[in-house]
Amino acid sequence: AQSAVRISFAQEIRPTFFAMRFFGGGDKPQPKAPPAMSLSDAIVKNKDAIETLDKRIQLLEKRISEQETAAKAKLAAKDQKGAMMCLKRKKLYNQEVEQLRNAQITLEQQSTQMESSSSQAVAVNAMAGGVAAMKAEQAKMNVDKVDQLMDDVQEQKQVQDEIAQIFNQGAAMEDEDDLMAELKAMENEVADQQFIDAGMPQIPSGVPGLAAGQATPAAAAPAAAAPTAQVSAAEQKELDELAALMS
Repeated sequence: AQSAVRISFAQEIRPTFFAMRFFGGGDKPQPKAPPAMSLSDAIVKNKDAIETLDKRIQLLEKRISEQETAAKAKLAAKDQKGAMMCLKRKKLYNQEVEQLRNAQITLEQQSTQMESSSSQAVAVNAMAGGVAAMKAEQAKMNVDKVDQLMDDVQEQKQVQDEIAQIFNQGAAMEDEDDLMAELKAMENEVADQQFIDAGMPQIPSGVPGLAAGQATPAAAAPAAAAPTAQVSAAEQKELDELAALMS
């Protein structure tokens, strides 16, 4: 008898169970969570919410002022109950304004944190890109090859320095001879200029038997002024020609 009752009960329950499963009468699936909002969208949404709260606060402050004005008018009309109702409304409005301002501050703090997080993400991404680029470039190089390359560069530099030193030695010797010749010509020119300033005739540097600056016999003995002037002009012309050849 008990087994017959169990079979009968199972037969009654089974259609009901399948009907609930088929027509959706069983366990309902849990709603899926909304997709995560991007950081930039969240910042924009927060700013929109702050602006909405600010508009609501301005409206409530206007109503507070109106209730205060109405309360004063009712008091002037000896309507204390009406004035009390106005003050109660004003208090409610003040409480709502305080709540909205606290919410506004919270949203502003959250926006600041999100903006800071966004800036940090930009910096981290930039650093990650830089590290990846450095690794890619370093993968193209070999430490041993770089070390060998630096040794080769140093060796070539030493060879170049030795070559330059050899050239500089030869050039120094040639330059010294040229400078000595130029110095000798300059000494003769200075000596001639000193004789000219002293009123004595110049002595050409190529005249044998006379040193630069040595007076001629004609200059040592008294002579007429005219012949002396003629000799001096001829010598000056010769000196000019010599100077032009040297230059």
